[in-house]
Amino acid sequence: MNVITIITLGTSYLQLFLLIKYPKKNMKNLIFISLISILTLTSADYQTQFKIDYSYLSFVDIYGKANGPLVIPYTFVFNSDKFTRFSNDGENEKFNIISSATVNYSNGYRFQFFMALDGDGDEVKVSLFDNPKIGLYLGYPQGNVLHFHN
Repeated sequence: MNVITIITLGTSYLQLFLLIKYPKKNMKNLIFISLISILTLTSADYQTQFKIDYSYLSFVDIYGKANGPLVIPYTFVFNSDKFTRFSNDGENEKFNIISSATVNYSNGYRFQFFMALDGDGDEVKVSLFDNPKIGLYLGYPQGNVLHFHN
């Protein structure tokens, strides 16, 4: 249960208590608390954006040769239906998420797997680990895999 849910439930219980105990006296307070609850609930949808910074990039080419890690910082900003990769040199690439995420485990580490379309329209397999040291994998149809990690 997140903080917004706890606050919303708390204000709902307070509303009910005030309405039962003081039905006429606290009507203005009740209306005010109701408005706060509505604003809290509507703002909860905008809490889905988050940012992750990675310091290193490793990659596997189409022949299976691993390269890296290279010290190349990247920032990823995730929303509910898209994410963007930002580099320090000002480049960015947008991805549209085209599948729902499934939660899996690899060697005891939790990650989310989903599919996305890159800017060229290619399907990309995305594995986003909770542990930033393991990081994020982007698997391209040509066989290349980019690994962003700390």
